[in-house]
Amino acid sequence: MEDLGEYLKHLKERGYTIYFVGSVGSIPAIAASLTLWQIVEPYKEYIDCIRAASGSAIPLSLAASGVKAEKIRENLLKLHLKDVVE
Repeated sequence: MEDLGEYLKHLKERGYTIYFVGSVGSIPAIAASLTLWQIVEPYKEYIDCIRAASGSAIPLSLAASGVKAEKIRENLLKLHLKDVVE
């Protein structure tokens, strides 16, 4: 994973704007965006913006507010989620 951090740092130092973009959908989007955020979270200092829609907005809005990925996962597991977001 250090390669990812170095790559993000490299891009940032060269003036790129880095977005973390969540996917559209329901439960798979929630799971995918949270899993990817857990990978990227240690390097959040290089990310300028989080953009999300639909299901991915659930965990990523919390991430954008500064909630740690593990805390988001812990709390999402307490929810009863259906196969669609209503």
